[in-house]
Amino acid sequence: MGTPIKITLYDPKTHESLGEFEQNLITFEMLIKASQLKELLEDAPQAQRKWWWLIPFWEKEKSAEERQINAIMQLVTEFFDHQFSPEQLRRGADVTEVIAVIRSILARASGIIQANPTPPPLARPKGRK
Repeated sequence: MGTPIKITLYDPKTHESLGEFEQNLITFEMLIKASQLKELLEDAPQAQRKWWWLIPFWEKEKSAEERQINAIMQLVTEFFDHQFSPEQLRRGADVTEVIAVIRSILARASGIIQANPTPPPLARPKGRK
């Protein structure tokens, strides 16, 4: 495992730290969700159908910006294993730290893929099983 990814939540009134949270493990599920989020942020109309897991079906239709922000908050709270709520994140996190968490997930996954690519299958000679 690599260096832990951390985020600090602050009291919105006093700006004092309420706690620091960290996560070492990036699961494949989290990688997929982060990739879908990246796609949503880059190309919202075409990516809409792929991030259904982020927005409950009972929520009313929101603007693209609201959906993107909610998707970011859901992903970050899920990444830190729901140790805090999306509302606590909204009110107490520094935006640069939230974006750094998303970038760290994607960067670590990208580094793993580049460092350990899957080799192509070996071709079998004709007539051998």
